[in-house]
Order: sequence, then structure tokens, then C-alpha cells
Amino acid sequence: MEMEHLIKRSIFSLSFFANLAFASAPHDYKDLSNQLKIQEAKVTKINASINSLDSRLNKNNEIFLKNVKIAEFIDKKIQVLENDLKSNDSFLKEKLAQLKKMVYQIYINKLDDEQDFETLIRNDLLKNSINEKKELMEGLIERNRILLSDINDLKTRYSSYKDHENSLILLMDELESKKRDLSLQYLNEIEAKEALERTVNQVKIANVMRGEPTKPKAMIEMQLGAFLAPIKNYLKMDPSAKGVTFKFKGQSDLTSAGEGVVAYSGALSNYGNVVVIDHGSDIRSVLFGEFKPIVEKGLQVKVGQVLGRVVKENEQLNSVYFEIRKKNIAQNTLLWLDKNKLAQKI
Repeated sequence: MEMEHLIKRSIFSLSFFANLAFASAPHDYKDLSNQLKIQEAKVTKINASINSLDSRLNKNNEIFLKNVKIAEFIDKKIQVLENDLKSNDSFLKEKLAQLKKMVYQIYINKLDDEQDFETLIRNDLLKNSINEKKELMEGLIERNRILLSDINDLKTRYSSYKDHENSLILLMDELESKKRDLSLQYLNEIEAKEALERTVNQVKIANVMRGEPTKPKAMIEMQLGAFLAPIKNYLKMDPSAKGVTFKFKGQSDLTSAGEGVVAYSGALSNYGNVVVIDHGSDIRSVLFGEFKPIVEKGLQVKVGQVLGRVVKENEQLNSVYFEIRKKNIAQNTLLWLDKNKLAQKI
């Protein structure tokens, strides 16, 4: 695991400073910054379009759900009315059969030449009953006519809602398709933006590192063994042919390895935060990792002055990478550290 970590750190360092070598080529920082602003505007515009599509999708989805509920309500209402119509039809058939029997009975009675008083009374009662049933049937027939009209109206409404539902489905499918296309475009533009950000940061660091050194007051002559470790309470060091990785647990202050001027302090894409100290004589120290810088560019710092703080708490060990560079070339950093003040934790 230690060897694997050492290889990864070496690759990390090679990658970082290979990019710096690329950035050292002639590049117009202002032009790159303008390109980045244009790219950021493009990303923002696409993101706004995606948000607008989302808003339209949500609105149409709400309309769709309401439409579905209304269509379901109409369908249930149609079923209730159709059941009523069916029940009325059955009732009418039953009453019609009874009516036919009554009429038939009166007809039979009239065929009897010798109708007594009782027969005449019975015929009158049958006629009255026939009239009542006739009125009832006429009422049911009118009721069925109204039910049938209501059912047809509801079916027309139901058909209209279903057509609207289908139209909404087609519209939302179209919006989803546009959103997918825009999302793919957004990812591509984000990648382009991040690539530009990396290039801008690399050019920024390269410009700082190859710039004319600013000698602070009482600058000491740098030599091997002249620097202190950037952290006191570390548990282990992993030195490589170039830099040194310091491992520690919990929160900790990161300090300046020597007197100098802050040449750069800030974030660098994919590498966390970086602090570069110009110590004069073309010598600079570089500290980067997951920490919070508390110094700004141009600040004169003393040996041991706090440059940043690691505030991350976790079960695993935290780590920061430290490197000494001379004329923008990585040195064997371990040789530049004061071994008398190094803990024996290699």
C-alpha cells in the first residue's frame, strides 16, 4: 500500500508539473480567461434552457395528472348512468308486460256478453291501473331519454379529455427528448469548461513560478537542509525522488518551510488548494492538498508562519504534498529539509 501510494503521488506530481510545463508555453492568460468566460456563459445558458424545459415538463405533467383524474371521473359517471339506463330499461320491459296482460284481460271481459256489475268494476280498475302504469312508463321513457343525452355528452367530453391526454403525452415526450439532447450538450460544455479552467490555472501557476522572484527583507541564502517541514505533528513521511508526502491525523496547521513571499494561494482544479512561496534565488516551495489557505498573494511570511489549516476529520490519515523547486524544476525535496529537526518517521 505504501509503494502504491508513492507511485500515485509520483504520477500526481509528474502530471501536475507536466501541465505546468505545457502552461509555460506562450499562452495569453487574458485570452484564455475570456474564453473561459464565454464557455461559462454558454454553460449557464444551456443550464437555463434545461431549467426552463423542466419547468414546462412539470407544468404539463400537472395538467396531465388533472386531465387523467377528470377523465377517470367522467368514465365512472358514464358507467353509473349506463347502469341506471339499463335498470330503467329492465323496469320498463317488466311494466310493459304487465300492461299487455291488463289490456288482454279487458279485451277478454268485453267478449263476455253477460258482464255483471263486478266485471264492470274490475274493468274500470284495470283501466285505472293501465293509465297509472302508462304515466309511469312515460316518465321512465323521458328519464331514459335524458340519461342517454347525458351519457352522450359525457362520452364526448371523455373523448376530448383523452385526445388532450394524448397530445400532452406527445408534448412531454418531445420536451423530454429536447432535455436529453440539452443534457448531453451540457455535459460536453461542462467538460470543455473544466478543461479551460485547468488550463487557466496551469498558466496562472506557471506565470507565477517563472516570474521574477521578489526577495523579502533579510532574505537568507537558500541551500540544502535549509527548510523546515511544513507540518509539525505528522505521523509519517513518504519521500519520493521529488516531493515528500506528510501524513497526519485530524486537524493541523500547515506552516511556511522558510522565509519568503506568497507567490500563489488558491484552488487548482483536481489538485485541491495550492500555496507557493517564493524564497528568492529562483527557489520556491509548493504545498498542495485538501486544506484551507489563510494567506494571500504578496504576503511576506516568516519561517513557521501558518499558511493554511486542515480541518477535515476522518478515520483515515490526512496527507499533504510538499515540494521544493529551483528554476521551476522539482528537486529532491528531502535533501532540502533540515534533518536535525525532522522527526524520525520516514
